[in-house]
Amino acid sequence: MDDIPIVQITRRVQATFKEPMKLANFPFDYQKLTIKLRSRWPIDQVELMKNMGAKDTIRTDSFTASQEWKLYGHLLCDHDVTKKDLSTSDKQFPLYHITMHVKRKSGFYVWNVALLMFLIMSLSFTAFSVSPDKPESRLSVSLTLLLTSVAFKFMISQNLPTISYLTLLDKYVLLCMIFQCLVAVQNALVSAVSNPVAFDRVSMAVLGGLVIFAHLVLGIVIWRKKRKANNVLRKAKKEYLRTGTSIERFFQRTKCSITGFTDGEVTRVQGF
Repeated sequence: MDDIPIVQITRRVQATFKEPMKLANFPFDYQKLTIKLRSRWPIDQVELMKNMGAKDTIRTDSFTASQEWKLYGHLLCDHDVTKKDLSTSDKQFPLYHITMHVKRKSGFYVWNVALLMFLIMSLSFTAFSVSPDKPESRLSVSLTLLLTSVAFKFMISQNLPTISYLTLLDKYVLLCMIFQCLVAVQNALVSAVSNPVAFDRVSMAVLGGLVIFAHLVLGIVIWRKKRKANNVLRKAKKEYLRTGTSIERFFQRTKCSITGFTDGEVTRVQGF
């Protein structure tokens, strides 16, 4: 083995960490929560490496936000160095990343936001039950439902992330409101055409087809995003299990603890 001193420090820390989240796929998103450790000594004096003598574990049973998030039991540890252009001393410093994964439970937003918006939007078709020669009555129904959607959007915005870009749920809510605007426009134009009955039938067919098509496209998009997220989480779990298997295999072969060894040193010992 190389005559390089190994220093092991154990500390128990209770702290609150913050992580910027990527919410474009909200509420079907998953997040990488990373704790970054950095040494004040440059890379030519110290390296931060994973301790291959012990498995990395996380307590999923004591996770207090389990009603909203699913915490996965795998931890990924990786080392890195800082960039020279971000340092005033033109030196690189060692970094150590501890990453865990959480996945949002979307049931609350699906049942309390998306489903209610779908029902309000679907009620817009009831305006077609009013006679075409009474556009004011039709507009009364359509605009009342549109104002209901606006009020509902304002109410649920307090429970949605405050960000500068649209999430997947925001796009769906806006899509429902745009459809209601189209129904209102149709109700205003029906009295101006020569054959309002035929215009109604064509409008209902076109609008109904748009709703079905939009929901099919949205369903495919959600399925693909969830599939991509599951693949990322599956790969992270495989990497975590591979590291654990390497530690267990070494212990079964040597019957000794390897606390303080790095991955490269374990590989060299196994080759003996």
